[in-house]
Amino acid sequence: MFVNDASPDKSREIIENAQMYYRNIILINQENRKAGGARNTGIRAASGKYILFVDPDDTLEPNVVNHFIPILENEEVDVLMCDNNVHLQGRIYTDRYNNPENIISGMEHFLRNRVTWSPCISFYKRNYLLNKNLFFAENVSFEDVDWVIKTQILANTIKCLPVVIYNYYQNPTSQTRTNPSYKKVHDWFLMEKRILDFTSPPPIKLLIISVLYALKIMHILFLNEE
Repeated sequence: MFVNDASPDKSREIIENAQMYYRNIILINQENRKAGGARNTGIRAASGKYILFVDPDDTLEPNVVNHFIPILENEEVDVLMCDNNVHLQGRIYTDRYNNPENIISGMEHFLRNRVTWSPCISFYKRNYLLNKNLFFAENVSFEDVDWVIKTQILANTIKCLPVVIYNYYQNPTSQTRTNPSYKKVHDWFLMEKRILDFTSPPPIKLLIISVLYALKIMHILFLNEE
């Protein structure tokens, strides 16, 4: 499934051409609601049992879906987390977020492991997302940070596998990295507020994360770098 979030390039034309050869391709066109709005559309429109996000310019490892469907059906977890390769200026390194572990609760996982920011390195049970009303904030930046935290903490069951499934191509000249703005700063603090409003009182780990984010965004605002 492709969600065309008012892309100004030839994405729509390319996908429509591909639909002539692959009948399983679904294309949804919508007005721009940024990444959060596009992912929400995909969650609501999907008919499969599991959700796996892929951002523009990134790729999945070959045969990822075919390989993991039997694992998902056997484990029956809310979230199955994996690793990813990061491609940056001709170099590739593996970003391993989690240690392999048995099935545990989401909160236990959150307190024991490094926090994962990308929603694209995990398989999510669609009914879990719908039942917990786990949708992204729309028309803002940094919509994925609090969403990932919520999906981890609220999950009844999470399992981590030390397997690379995703290739993230990092662009050092992207808008987010080169053009900090007051709108982005505002969106960042909105994200922090969503995190702190999520649990009351919040775990100490969330408070630490919030403070670190505040320091980082001040660095971006006043030094014009990230």
